[in-house]
Amino acid sequence: MLGDSVLRQKAQAAIRNGSVPVGRPDRTWGGPGIGAPCAVCDLPVTKGEMEYEFEMKVAHDGDNSGSDKFHVHIQCFAMWEFARAVVLRPVTTGLSDDELRRQVRARLSEGRLGSVDGVSRSHRGTGRPCIVCRRTIAPTEVEREVNGQGVALHAHEACYKPWREESVARRAATGPVLGRGRTRRGDLYEDRPSLRAAT
Repeated sequence: MLGDSVLRQKAQAAIRNGSVPVGRPDRTWGGPGIGAPCAVCDLPVTKGEMEYEFEMKVAHDGDNSGSDKFHVHIQCFAMWEFARAVVLRPVTTGLSDDELRRQVRARLSEGRLGSVDGVSRSHRGTGRPCIVCRRTIAPTEVEREVNGQGVALHAHEACYKPWREESVARRAATGPVLGRGRTRRGDLYEDRPSLRAAT
């Protein structure tokens, strides 16, 4: 088995090149190896070794979603968890948290940023620009995809948090009244980001 420092480097490289995901597994199993190559170190997990097998739902090209399965040595799984923690550290936008929040609040009030209602999913960055800070969301970063009216908006995980919090605060301050950009669902009102807000 390779040393921890080598495995850490391999795990970080595997996340960077997209061969293993950065998100949390949907399902995880443990047991004797079946001879499949380890997703982190590429060496087979033999029957005499213990392995973790984990499954993650992924979005493939053409919007077809499915699940990918990964086999890893126990030690490689630990190094992958360490590498995930490094990659998931909050992204640095160059702005302080307070400044980012002030900009989000101003753009929401001016209608230059749509209000988010919380219908979203997280996945590995796709290289799209962040709707909040406008920086590219790299494959080593976590991307939050927000569903709008026939359009998906993308944000860094760290940018999504103040966007969501300020959107909730704005809705609470303005009250549930029907108006432009709102739809009624039963007795609930929900803001929908518009295409105009994404520019």
